[in-house]
Parts: sequence; C-alpha cells; structure tokens
Amino acid sequence: MLAWLSKNDDSTLKRSFSLNINTASILSPRFLEFDALLDKERRNTIVIEMQKIDVFADIARFLFVREFLLDRGYRTCLDGLTTQSLPFVKRRELGFELVKLHWTPQLRQQMEGKDGDRLRQAVEATNPSRIIMMRCESDDAIALGHELGISLFQGYFIDHLLKEKISRKEAVQRLDAAAARKPRAAAEPQPAGGA
Repeated sequence: MLAWLSKNDDSTLKRSFSLNINTASILSPRFLEFDALLDKERRNTIVIEMQKIDVFADIARFLFVREFLLDRGYRTCLDGLTTQSLPFVKRRELGFELVKLHWTPQLRQQMEGKDGDRLRQAVEATNPSRIIMMRCESDDAIALGHELGISLFQGYFIDHLLKEKISRKEAVQRLDAAAARKPRAAAEPQPAGGA
C-alpha cells in the first residue's frame, strides 16, 4: 500500500484518508519514503490507525512510534476496541486522537444490562466525540451511538446510504431519523435496505 501511495501520481495524496498499519511498518524505510513525499499540512489529514494488539504487544516501541507520528503531524487512531477492552484503554494517556469501537447487535443489550453503567462511564472517559463506531450494520447502531453521544460511524449501513448517491442533506436526515427512532431489541436490527 505504501509503495502504491508513494508512486501514485494522481490526487490520492491530496485527500484525507486513513492507513491501518502496524508499528513495524511505520518504522520501515518504505514508510519513511512515503513520509518524505508529504508536507506537514498533508500529514495532518492522514489518520494512522493502529490495532490494539500491536500497541500493547510492545508498549516501548509504540511510545517511540507515537512520538514520531505526532512530531511529524499525523493524526492517530486506536483500532479494534470492544466493550470488553474500552473500559481499560485510556485514549488521552496513550496519545490517540480517535478510537474505534466495534458495534455488535448485542451492544444495546450490554448497555441496558449489568455492565451498562461501566460501559457508559468508559464512553464518557474516552470522550464520545473521539469514538468512531465501526461495523455499523443497521440504523440501530446509529441510534445507539447517538444515545451515547457518538457521531462518527463506519460500516455497511453507512456505505449503503452513500451508494444510494443521496445528497448529504438527505443522508443527515436519514441518520437523524434513525437516531430518533424508538430503540429496538438488539435481536431485531433493521437491514440497511430498510433505511
């Protein structure tokens, strides 16, 4: 991917995008070549996503990589958090601008169950405006995210809305309508086609 981005002569490097990459690749000569093509303004539009397993497998290496990325002007995101791991991750202390939380159809039941208060506290401590709810497959993911204060989403449901080539205004209206709907049981998610 880095080689392709480095050799690409179209406008790819002029747009915002994210790279899901491990710490070893960030320390590689290929990444340094890629980095040399960019000015600080361009780096600030690129989000470097790192998997939690990679971060915690070698925390010393991660801390070095984090300082390098922040010094160079990249934005950072911790990928792969679940309801089990979110309460143990301190986003600010780790130096991540964003984190990704995996949505599942069971998430509403978890939020309404015995661990609900602990999960809500973890969302608040992380800062909901810095959480991307990923793998959203229904409007219930959007509704639950909004209930928690989350406003950044990824997944099939969002992709479906974008593929319909609807206007940004209509997409916002649909997402607002999804957020305003009465919550359904987690076992009854609405498919993307029913948006």
